[in-house]
Amino acid sequence: MNKNIHFLLLLFCCLVSFVSCTDETPQKQTSGVAHLYIKGGTLYDSNYPSNAELDDKIVTLRILGFDAMGMCVSNKRYEAKKGDIIKHEIQKGTYDFVFLANEPYPENTSPLNGISFYSDLQSISYPASAVNSSDEIPMSQEIKDVEVLGNEGKSKIGDVIYDPLTLGLSRLATRIDIQLESNEDLTADFKGVTFEKIPAQVPLLSGENTSVARDITRQFTVGQDYFQQIAPTTEQTARGVIWVQQMTRFILPFSNFTPTDEGDKAVIFTVNLENQYNPSAKLKIHTAGVDGAEKDNYTLPRDAALLVKASVTLPFELNISVSNWGEKKGDWQVQDRYLNVSQIEADITDFNGARITFSSNLTKVHVLPNVYIGTSGTATRLTDETFNDLPLKDGDTNSFENHIEYKTSRFAYTYGKNSKEGFGYMDILLDEYNQIGEQTFRLILSAEDQYGGKLQREITVRTKQLGFRFSHMSFDSPYVGAFFRDAETGERIITGQKARMGSSSELAKWTAWVENGEDQVIISTTPSFDPNVGTDSPGDPEKYPVVPNEYKYEGGTYITGRGRVYFRVGWKTANNSEASGQDNLKKPRYATIYLEHDVSWGKTADIIYVRQGEADDYVMRPEDNIGQGPLADKSRSRAKKVSNFNLTAELFLNESNKTNRYSDLSKKGAKFVKYPSQAGALFQWASPTFPRRAYNPAYPSTNNLGTDWSEIEYPRPIWDNVSGEDITGNIKEDFELCPPGYHLPSDGYTDQVSYNGVYPNFNLVESVEQPVIIYPCDYEGNAATPFDHKTQIEYSEWRQSMWLNPVAGDIGSWTGPLRLDQDRIVQRYVTSPDYSGNADDENLKQRIGFYADGYFDRRPIRYQPDGSSATTRYAVSPETAQAAYRGSLIFNPNNKASVFLPAAGRRSPNYELGKLYYPGETGYYWTSSASAEFQNTENSNAWTQEYNSWRPGSISTPSLNASSIRCVRD
Repeated sequence: MNKNIHFLLLLFCCLVSFVSCTDETPQKQTSGVAHLYIKGGTLYDSNYPSNAELDDKIVTLRILGFDAMGMCVSNKRYEAKKGDIIKHEIQKGTYDFVFLANEPYPENTSPLNGISFYSDLQSISYPASAVNSSDEIPMSQEIKDVEVLGNEGKSKIGDVIYDPLTLGLSRLATRIDIQLESNEDLTADFKGVTFEKIPAQVPLLSGENTSVARDITRQFTVGQDYFQQIAPTTEQTARGVIWVQQMTRFILPFSNFTPTDEGDKAVIFTVNLENQYNPSAKLKIHTAGVDGAEKDNYTLPRDAALLVKASVTLPFELNISVSNWGEKKGDWQVQDRYLNVSQIEADITDFNGARITFSSNLTKVHVLPNVYIGTSGTATRLTDETFNDLPLKDGDTNSFENHIEYKTSRFAYTYGKNSKEGFGYMDILLDEYNQIGEQTFRLILSAEDQYGGKLQREITVRTKQLGFRFSHMSFDSPYVGAFFRDAETGERIITGQKARMGSSSELAKWTAWVENGEDQVIISTTPSFDPNVGTDSPGDPEKYPVVPNEYKYEGGTYITGRGRVYFRVGWKTANNSEASGQDNLKKPRYATIYLEHDVSWGKTADIIYVRQGEADDYVMRPEDNIGQGPLADKSRSRAKKVSNFNLTAELFLNESNKTNRYSDLSKKGAKFVKYPSQAGALFQWASPTFPRRAYNPAYPSTNNLGTDWSEIEYPRPIWDNVSGEDITGNIKEDFELCPPGYHLPSDGYTDQVSYNGVYPNFNLVESVEQPVIIYPCDYEGNAATPFDHKTQIEYSEWRQSMWLNPVAGDIGSWTGPLRLDQDRIVQRYVTSPDYSGNADDENLKQRIGFYADGYFDRRPIRYQPDGSSATTRYAVSPETAQAAYRGSLIFNPNNKASVFLPAAGRRSPNYELGKLYYPGETGYYWTSSASAEFQNTENSNAWTQEYNSWRPGSISTPSLNASSIRCVRD
């Protein structure tokens, strides 16, 4: 039985008498008079029991009867409520009846009193104000060709006798309930909601109001009874939702029009957020069970209940499900098969994803193997060559006793054999489509039964990629670590492309697990839901906590995938370690993630080093044994705590000053960058012309600095306070840039030249092309015997702090003629041990790659030009003072401590006049130790630490180079 608001029309003797409104159309009493009884005791139950009294409430009922000519022969208004029996007198005969409940007019002045003909009703509409959340809801029903028989209360419609005749009143309204969710805590900002373009008039009988004006606005504010903040469900938590606002029972005039996809007539829903954007969207429903793509339906049906699930993102996402206000099914939901999806449009960057959930009563749901390109048309490309692992493949379907499971690494649908229903989800991420620009794709979600029947939904995915994506291979640029400050726990994004598996073209499988710190670190394949990640203005990662992907039954420490490597890393809590003794900071804590992935020759693995805590810390501790080299079994007495951040100028910390060429600093006046991956400024070691000048690390990129650059250097500068002929001592007095409590680390002596290995390391050779050694020599080509000064590295803070087994020597090499004697060809040769090129090197524990520090992993990677013709140098925020680069992660294999050194390149002197070279490839870091001369240089060289993938180590360089500075703790 229909459980709409209904009354019983009965024709029998009067049981109870009620006071009625005046009889506007008096009827002559004759022997043909019958009694029509209307009983109000069996009102339907609302689908919202807590609101049933308001949803179902009846206070008045008007009955109008029209004869065959459309003349009104009966018009009475009654007071009525549930349980009442209303006696309505009318002559025996056949009539068209109209029933109007809860009309919004006073009894004596109602325009409905003057109805003479049926056509008069067409010209009467209620004002929008009559339909609201506070007053009784106007309702109506029309029943034609009712024959009042007059014998024992019976009536007849067609050939059917009714005893009694049931009324099903329909509300002239739409009820809207809203659940608003966000991955950010909006408690302080959320102020309410607004509905705009509400129809100004409500027709009494017509189910549509196409032609009426839509100029009514209603605003609802927090504090009214509609609003309640609730806790997220388990499913919402799995998607990263942390804030949910439940809004109940907004009653609006219905809005029904044709064509239904006319978006200009849509009611607009806006979320009012203080101090933020106010997201808005057109309310739109979608008819279930239509093959292929559905056209939009912007109507708000009469007597319908809309449950709006909205996510506060950009773009504003609405998922609207339409149900009946009672048990009656609306004309928009009449199929017995269904495929419901949470949304049919999504916007993603190449850093985030869109999660779509769906349900069906068909046996199988899957993503078709081809996607359409563009907003229209039939051009296609393979889904697997566009998005990450959505279509089913061999082995992805499994049948169990009670259910069937369809599952890839980014898609799952489980169908219950007993319930005959299924539920699923998919995470849409870009994969092999790796092109800068914007593109729209349309993927097809297909529900199918065993007989070939199909329901399909077209899902439009708008993609945006602003930078390059790289392979997750050690020879390219994998992510090698993640960094969090003490209070930070939010998402860090680890991603990298994976090549197919050789001739099979299968997607490569990968597995990651927390190897150390499994009780503290969380990893999840759930993508970021920050709508702006991957742009130059991403959201705060702290607003996007990492939670396990419950759709994959993840526990937070072990995850799997196929194709593109993509997962997020977070911490369960803020750093709760003991105090570090540095301000209010905690001692850093460390963890590792083991990432194993398929390659064409088998499997390979990487370790990702995770750090929480910005306090300075040892990389190699004083107690860490030195197992080989010049310092084997000796004390690591010079090891220091190392800062996490490069130095820069305060001017460059302000993003509005991104293209200032330089900033002149006071003594010890440099500042730390905010993120470890940021280059900071580049500094000359000691220049009397521009002392303490901080040069922009990335701008200008291809041009020199001209007169802003210094080519003047001190004669034999020495860091500490010493004196002597042609010596400039106590350089640190004017050139120490590290803030108070820090200093520039040494690489040997600081009160004299430090050789740190074999010197002189030169040979006189026959030619550049044929470097046949004539004899060992000094840097001027004079015969000389080399001597090994390897014991001097006992005084090197840098080598003892950063190398597991500190090595002696110089990695510098060059062969060429002397500037003052072109006939002399002098070869400078490497005196440091070879580097094995990977983390298994016995001396230096280094991994080269990207660093997920909440800055680099959230912005597009773009080309960073320099003074060379290379086109393979990349940066985040290139050509600005906030440039960030890939670099070297140095780690301690004993306690997993780590620090990251971005490869900022350097600015070169002499005829280059400060041109930028090697950004994103090599990092150069000054020490406080002076080094010896080499070919064609003055006696003002200093030791620099050079970090790259092929030969890292210490190198003697001219002091007029501009390089990075990484301070150590006093």
